Amino acid sequence: IGTWSGAPEEQWDPKVSTLLQVFISIQSLILVENPYYNEPGYQFSANDVANLDYNRNIQRGTTRLAILGQIRDKNSVFRDVIVAHCRHKKQEILQQSKEWNLPDDLVKELAKELDALD
Repeated sequence: IGTWSGAPEEQWDPKVSTLLQVFISIQSLILVENPYYNEPGYQFSANDVANLDYNRNIQRGTTRLAILGQIRDKNSVFRDVIVAHCRHKKQEILQQSKEWNLPDDLVKELAKELDALD
């Protein structure tokens, strides 16, 4: 899809590449404990501070965009599913936010939005 400048066999080729390859790449390179080390040029880096900062940034972004942004989007065609999921998983979402040590104001904002779904 044009986001990687690696060797030709590593690049997206619409003639042979598949959506399955994209999903596997996302699962194995992004949805892992330390995605920082999968960024080009950082795979051999032993920079724990940068890794932690990277993860914290992803966690805050996930909370703001993937959770709060979706809850607040009243026009989403998936609104019913998102609301039902967040109601059902409310405690797990809040527990994850605590485990991520998100800023207090963000956790309060998240709790307020989740409470409003009830």
